[in-house]
Amino acid sequence: MKRFFLMMLSVFTVLNIVLFSELTFAQMDQMKGMAGGKMPMPAPGNNTPEGQVPVMLTPHKQKLVGVKTQPVRQKTMNKLIRAIGRVAYNERTLTTVTTKIEGWIEDLTIDATGMAVKKGKALFSVYSPKLLQTQEEYLLAISSAKKMNNKMGSGVMAQASRKRLLLWDVKPAQIQRLEKRGEVIRALPVLSPASGIVTEKMALNGMYVKPGMALYKIADLSQVWVLVDIYEHELPWIKTGQMAELTLTSLPGEFFKGKITYIYPYLNEESRTATIRIELDNKKGQFKPGMYANVALSIEAAEGLLVPESAVLDSGLRQVAFVRQAGGRFEPRVITIGLRLNNEVQVLSGLAEGEAVVTHGTFLIDSESKLMASMEGMMGLVGMGDWKMEGSKMGGMEGMDMGGMNMDDKKMDGMDMNRGDQKIDGMPMGQSPPMKMKEMNMKDMPEQKK
Repeated sequence: MKRFFLMMLSVFTVLNIVLFSELTFAQMDQMKGMAGGKMPMPAPGNNTPEGQVPVMLTPHKQKLVGVKTQPVRQKTMNKLIRAIGRVAYNERTLTTVTTKIEGWIEDLTIDATGMAVKKGKALFSVYSPKLLQTQEEYLLAISSAKKMNNKMGSGVMAQASRKRLLLWDVKPAQIQRLEKRGEVIRALPVLSPASGIVTEKMALNGMYVKPGMALYKIADLSQVWVLVDIYEHELPWIKTGQMAELTLTSLPGEFFKGKITYIYPYLNEESRTATIRIELDNKKGQFKPGMYANVALSIEAAEGLLVPESAVLDSGLRQVAFVRQAGGRFEPRVITIGLRLNNEVQVLSGLAEGEAVVTHGTFLIDSESKLMASMEGMMGLVGMGDWKMEGSKMGGMEGMDMGGMNMDDKKMDGMDMNRGDQKIDGMPMGQSPPMKMKEMNMKDMPEQKK
């Protein structure tokens, strides 16, 4: 029984050898330029990833796979960020017009939004009993001071009345005109505190106003803001002081320059973007709040070795690139990558300038490399590392000792070692009959060498 099991183990080993050999020679038949049926196994380099070996591809097979290469280049990396910006008012130039005294609006001069106003020009006139009373007190105090030659505090009363008028936003020029006129002004004009465009108008003729009530909103459009949303992963590239190039769909072919003046310190939780502010001169009024602008930020990042993104196989744990060498040899290399910019990848280690890396057909070469490494490993497991394989059939295997067992001279009853080349009654051509263990005669078994 022991001899029987030893013999069966030997037979099983032979069958596995035949199977692995056929797989090996099928792979070899696809490779031209081989001498004597020997499979070239290039020695892996120091940076070769585990589980892969260099691959040999003939020019014909490279053409079928569509292999393309590109040299590793040393150059400065420029990152281009494109985004859409919104033209907005410069918040520093917004002005709200209010009154500090109650009264009724008369003589509404600026009566529509969008009208241009200049600083110091009348917006409307307001009739206020308190303002009228203070004017009378001021005129009386001045008259008394002149008659009494500033005696008995008449000058102090005039100064107090003047100060009250100034606190109510009555301009010194208006007070001077009041002094020359010598009569109170029934409805005192309210002057514009800034130049710009009226963006909102709440004032109406005859409307009663109270202190602090907003009547106009004026925006100076000589300088505007462009607010741009930048994705979170692009924020490290943005710095204040950088210049941006802007274009408008309403002005094709024209380019405008602006400077980044502020990066808002918070993100929009829904879009995961942060807002940056670009300031633009708008003396000609070409930029109107509410417009959209195309914004391009060209940033000089760093200098280093660059390869196309398609040349890098990233498994998450390691990055691999295939380097083309002489004789159709493609060597896998473990590389370390840095920045990813504009469909290019910065290589920190693993490649040298001028080396040609595969950019097309990378996945097929990677599969070939892993397959050959697996086959090499299987042959090592069954002891085929030192065998010399010649031809595409198992004519003879040097270095193989079956321990006195000759498979050609000995026959076993009930077992056919052929591959179905002979026809057996009741069975189709090409199918081997099953082994019948009970028909084997243990006496006919050859002695095993010890």
